[in-house]
Order: sequence, then C-alpha cells, then structure tokens
Amino acid sequence: MAMSVHVNFHNMERCDKLENAIFQHAGKLKTLYGGATSCRVAVIASKHRENRFKVLDVVVDLSIPGKDFVARSRAEDEVCPNASIVVADAFKRTARRLRDHRSKQMAFRTRTMP
Repeated sequence: MAMSVHVNFHNMERCDKLENAIFQHAGKLKTLYGGATSCRVAVIASKHRENRFKVLDVVVDLSIPGKDFVARSRAEDEVCPNASIVVADAFKRTARRLRDHRSKQMAFRTRTMP
C-alpha cells in the first residue's frame, strides 16, 4: 500500500531542500511500519512578539490503520538555525512512538497466542 505524503508550509515560502528531507524521513517511517497510510507534515514559521525570535514548528501527523501519531518539534532561531534538524527531531519522535506502539502490539500478540 502506498503512503501519501503531504507537506504544507505556513508563513514561509516553500523550500525544496526541506521538502526533500521531509520526503526522505517519511520514507524511513514507511520502512519502519509498512502499514502507514498517510503522513501529513506542517512547517510553521512564526515570530514571538516579546523576544522577536523567529520560531519554527514542525508537526508530523502519521496515520496507520486504527491510530494516528502526532509529533511536534519547535526551535527558536538563535537556538537552532537549521530547519533540517527540527524536521529530523519531529520524525525521530514519531518513529519512537511508532516503535512503542509496535512493541505493544507484539507483546499483546505473544500474550494472547498459545
């Protein structure tokens, strides 16, 4: 089954380099769990009014049959100037949640099967 990947950029222009990194990370998630049906990624740029820092939020929403995983990663411009790191962090969080879910499934199967 093919997994559809949707990337949205909010308050910023589309960046091909960042979009390619997102597609690569989504492909890794697909190899981790073959039953994934869709992956939606939102890259949101905003400014904090008090600090005047540019803030980058990346939200990954991965859907598998019966469950959705949502992971968010945030970085301020002075702390993390590279957006690729923020994207990688959000996908690592999603992968961790997916691995936890898969291990719970495997533990349930081994407990219930004779």
